[in-house]
Amino acid sequence: PKVRLVRAAHERTCVLDTKGSVWCFGNNDAGEISIPPDGANHPTLVPELEGAEDLAMGTDLTCGVRGDGTAICLGDEQSPPEIPLDDIVELRMNDYHQCAIREGQLVACWGADTFGGLGNGPPAENLSVPETLALRSVDDVAVGWLHTCVLAEGVVSCVGNAAKGQLGN
Repeated sequence: PKVRLVRAAHERTCVLDTKGSVWCFGNNDAGEISIPPDGANHPTLVPELEGAEDLAMGTDLTCGVRGDGTAICLGDEQSPPEIPLDDIVELRMNDYHQCAIREGQLVACWGADTFGGLGNGPPAENLSVPETLALRSVDDVAVGWLHTCVLAEGVVSCVGNAAKGQLGN
C-alpha cells in the first residue's frame, strides 16, 4: 500500500498507509513503537494503532486517531493508552501535555500543568484525563514545550510559560 502521511518525533518516524496500518522505525525506549521496548531499525507494523486516520507523536508517545473520534497512545506509561474522548478531530502533543480539538470546535487538554499551559486556569496538578476548556469556536491549537496557543474566532490566545516570550504578550 501507499503511504498516506508521515510523522517524526524524537529519534523515530512513523508512516500511515492508505489501508490504515501504521509502520514505525527508530527509538523505542518507552514502548512508543511496540512492547517490549526495543529499537526498530526497519519499518515495524504497530498493530495497536491499526485503523488510524491520523497520527500524533511526542517524545515518548505515539498516538493514532481513529475515524470514530477515539485515540490510543503507546509509550509513556503516565499517559492513558486509550484517550477517554470519542469526538477527537485532531490531536496535538509534546513532551509534557496533549490537547485534542473536539467536534463542535472545542478543545480539551491534559498532562503536566506546571506553568498553566493547559489553559484551564492557574497552574494545577497534572491532569490524567482531558479537561475541556471554556473556549468555543476553536479552529486550531498548538502545543509548545510548556505552553499552549489556541486560535478561536481569528484570535490567538496563549497560556503557560512565557520565559522566552512565546506567549506573545
